[in-house]
Amino acid sequence: MQLTNLEYHESSSWYYFEHFAPDRPLFIVSDLHGCAQSLKQLLKFKPPHSLLISLGDALDAGPDSVGVVRLLLAEHSLSLWGNHEALCRAVLFAAEHKISNELMLNWQCNGGLATLKSLKSAPFGLKLFWQYYNELKTHLLCGSILLCHAGIPQNCTSEYFSLKTILKEPLNTKSFVWRRQLPAASAHRFDGQEVLVIAGHTPVKREEIISPFDLRLDLGDEYKAALELEPYAQGLRCRVHCIRAPEFGTKAVHTLAQ
Repeated sequence: MQLTNLEYHESSSWYYFEHFAPDRPLFIVSDLHGCAQSLKQLLKFKPPHSLLISLGDALDAGPDSVGVVRLLLAEHSLSLWGNHEALCRAVLFAAEHKISNELMLNWQCNGGLATLKSLKSAPFGLKLFWQYYNELKTHLLCGSILLCHAGIPQNCTSEYFSLKTILKEPLNTKSFVWRRQLPAASAHRFDGQEVLVIAGHTPVKREEIISPFDLRLDLGDEYKAALELEPYAQGLRCRVHCIRAPEFGTKAVHTLAQ
C-alpha cells in the first residue's frame, strides 16, 4: 500500500516514510494519564539503544501518576509539556500566582483528584514531580521529526512554543499544549524545514494513528500505545512500528493501525 511518502509493509508490520527521519532511534509514548502499569508493559518492548520520549499528559486521571513520573525519570526519558502538566503545576506549585476557582475546578474535573490521591500514598512524590517539571521540554526537533504535545499549525516557528504563556495562563486554549491541530494534507514547515509531526492530545481511533504527514498517539481510555521509530537508508528514511498495551491486559502485544 502506497500513500504518497508513506508505505506499509504488511509482512513486517512496519510503516516506511520517505524524506523524514530522526537522527537516532526513538521510542515514543503519550497521554499516559497515570497508567503506570501500561507504561511498564510498553517499556518491555523498548530497544535499549532508543531514546524514550513522552509527549506530555503523563499525569492525572489514572491511578498512579507518581508511578508514571518515577518510571520516566528512571528511564532518563525526554518528556514534554502537555496541558495536564500545565494544570497540575499551576495547582501544586502555585507560589507565583493565586489559584483561581476555575483553575482548581478544571484540574479536579480532569483527573486532578486521582493525582492528589497518588501523591498522598507516595513518599517523596512531590520531590519526584519537581524533578520531572525541571526537566520538561516544550518540543523536540530530532532530525526531520518534530515531537510535541498537541501538534502545530501548517507553518510555524519555534516561537509557537511559548513556555511563558502556559506558566502564566495554564488555561489558555490557544497555547501550544491546548490548541488542537487537524492532520495535514502536505508536509508541515517548522523554522523553514519540512517535518513529520508526532503528537498526542487529540484522541484518535486505532486506524488514525499513522498518516502521511502526522502521527497521533492519544488513544483515549481504550488502551495506551507506543511508537518505535528507526532511521535507515543513511538517515533519508525512517520506519515506524506501533505497540499496544491494554490497560488491564497481562502483557503488551504488537499491533498496527489496521
